[in-house]
Amino acid sequence: MKKPSITLGYSTVFFTALYAVLKYSTLPGANVIMIIAGILIAIYFPLLFLSQIQKMHENRPMLVDKFGALLLSFIIITVVFRFNDWSLMGFKGEQVIRIFTLPSWIYVVPYLCVSIIFIPWLIYINYLSDKKSLLCNIVGGIGLALIPISLLGLDFHFPYHKTLFQIGNIIFILIYLPLRIRLSKKENRELDYTFQTLIIAYVLFIFIYGIFKGLPTTYLEIIENLN
Repeated sequence: MKKPSITLGYSTVFFTALYAVLKYSTLPGANVIMIIAGILIAIYFPLLFLSQIQKMHENRPMLVDKFGALLLSFIIITVVFRFNDWSLMGFKGEQVIRIFTLPSWIYVVPYLCVSIIFIPWLIYINYLSDKKSLLCNIVGGIGLALIPISLLGLDFHFPYHKTLFQIGNIIFILIYLPLRIRLSKKENRELDYTFQTLIIAYVLFIFIYGIFKGLPTTYLEIIENLN
């Protein structure tokens, strides 16, 4: 796998910084720049992730890693669109109508795929070479899988999403992490790739949870509430 190009990396940093400057200065064009930056981030970071995996781990990236990188791209795109609510709008009389917006299933698919496909697949691949960590990884996988589902519940106002989020965190932080670290110390070995991937995924979803909880009211919602 080729490393992400320097040009792509510089472009990603440039447009991200430009968006921050425009947004902070309340200058026009910030939303357009952010959609460019978001797409570049969705391309660059998964490629960088796969490149680092290849450098640090033998016989990788595997298909499961590439699938995880694809899901990461989708998740970044959905977060960027959800955060800004980029919808083309039109007017029918005095009524505001959406001309184009991302369908709701696009927001749902990557999160469900992480919970029901990627995490079990990753644990199974690890099981083939390390059977001792299976039970511990299953516990961590269950805890982590509940968090993306709770995020969907938060975004779509489903009941019990707070309970799922709390249970997922309790299982992952208070049960999985101590067990996994204890197992590694007992066998005197480094924490493996599966553990590192689960930790990265956990941090990503906690970050997304913070974004969802802090979402401002969009301009479309403001206009609709005036009617």
